[in-house]
Amino acid sequence: MAAISTDGRIFAAQLARELTARQASGAALLCSGTKTYADAISGFAASMRGQSPITKASMCQSAIKQLRDGNSNLFVNAFMRRSRSAYFEILAAQAEKHPLYDSRYEGVTVYQHVLRLRRNGHVMYGTSRLAHITWHAVGRMRERSKIDIFEAGGVAGMCGIAGLLMRESTKHHNTGINLTFEGLMVTGVLRVAKDEEGYPYGFFDVLTVFDADDAAAKQAQYKQGCWIANAAMKYMQSDDADTAGYADDIAVLPFHETDFVSRELRLAVAGGPSC
Repeated sequence: MAAISTDGRIFAAQLARELTARQASGAALLCSGTKTYADAISGFAASMRGQSPITKASMCQSAIKQLRDGNSNLFVNAFMRRSRSAYFEILAAQAEKHPLYDSRYEGVTVYQHVLRLRRNGHVMYGTSRLAHITWHAVGRMRERSKIDIFEAGGVAGMCGIAGLLMRESTKHHNTGINLTFEGLMVTGVLRVAKDEEGYPYGFFDVLTVFDADDAAAKQAQYKQGCWIANAAMKYMQSDDADTAGYADDIAVLPFHETDFVSRELRLAVAGGPSC
């Protein structure tokens, strides 16, 4: 694997400070005094206790507007179909090490933070990991992308949406996943892991990035990447939070377990050294 450029390494190394600031800015819009979206969602839900369903829905509507106007997030998806119910999800990125092994460098993890208000006034909320972009892939994005990869609708957000949609399809679990978007082909694996409570979940483990022109020779991956990008765009433009069915017609591609992350995971299982 070719080394990333000095510019790519510098960009990857500067991410933690920028993403921490972005998250703190967005979290404060949702719940004053918080610095992470996980805390902000929890605090916002707590602030609605004792309020009527209509008041809670109005609070959600105001919060959604503030989050969208604040522009600190990768993506804000929201539905306000009735005066007593609401749903919104925030996709946000934070710098952290790989979720499955003790990586040397921090990459970027895309999280989904969700809050749902039901008509009876019951509030549910939670946080889930959708994608992890390795340090190497982040550097490659910097080298090969002319857009801000962390703006709303940018590459990182699209990786999160891809993970959100593809993990619903069990036939794609632990197979090769690609995303062809904005002159890039982002490639990796739809890995399955367990969260802190032991529940299984899938996430798009982004390993590297190719120029779309170079990637066109990888016809099956390139075509799959276009289909996944189209599904992601369709979801972002839809008026429905249901993620089921988007992956039904997308080809299942194998992946070669020779990438660095897969090798490290096998070593960890075998009890060998880790980086």
